[in-house]
Amino acid sequence: MMQIEEGKFYKNRAGFKVGPMKYHDDPCDTYNWEEGFKTYTDKGFERAWRESDGDLIEEWKEPTALPLATAANEGWGPWNQGKLQAKLKKYEG
Repeated sequence: MMQIEEGKFYKNRAGFKVGPMKYHDDPCDTYNWEEGFKTYTDKGFERAWRESDGDLIEEWKEPTALPLATAANEGWGPWNQGKLQAKLKKYEG
């Protein structure tokens, strides 16, 4: 099970980055975690009564990408897009 931590970012079911998370201790409130105007339970649920696209599902991992400068410096353009796609696939892994 995921543990929410203050200051960290998380990915929601819709695939968006959410955070940084802030904790507020209120014994009368189920939603002790907040980010902007949204609040979450300790388990990352946005709504207690049903699953939601806003539910937090995992800690956010910054994506890695091929630097644009590399593509530009090697003369990539629309005329050789297939070669660029092949290089990106090789880079990703």
